[in-house]
Amino acid sequence: MKTEPLKELDPTLVFNSLNFVQSITKNYGADQGMAMWDTIANTVDRRLKLEVFRAMMSVNQSEGVIRIVDVHSSADTIKLIKTLRQYTGYGLKDAKDNIEDLRKGMVLEVTVPYHEHPLAVLDFRAAGFIL
Repeated sequence: MKTEPLKELDPTLVFNSLNFVQSITKNYGADQGMAMWDTIANTVDRRLKLEVFRAMMSVNQSEGVIRIVDVHSSADTIKLIKTLRQYTGYGLKDAKDNIEDLRKGMVLEVTVPYHEHPLAVLDFRAAGFIL
């Protein structure tokens, strides 16, 4: 039996799903929000439910702060640099130096606008950062 590789989840789908869950929860309460989300998530790709849950857990109390603790050893350095520059405005040297610092055990906190936070979390993970 031949199995096909799983299609990568679209980060926009995860971002929009997270916003949906947050809106329902805000307007109807946590119990109804999660009940509705469970119904929807069990109907579609279960990985979507996992990614939305991970994004929800990554939002810290000061919303907008992403705490990066490491990078995956197999991560593409160019993708790491591009993603870090996209969300920080760092120049090439600063981005490269920060990635090297992460590999040496340093921690980096990146502040992004609240409305960008869920998508930024997904982008950082997709690039190979460990949050």
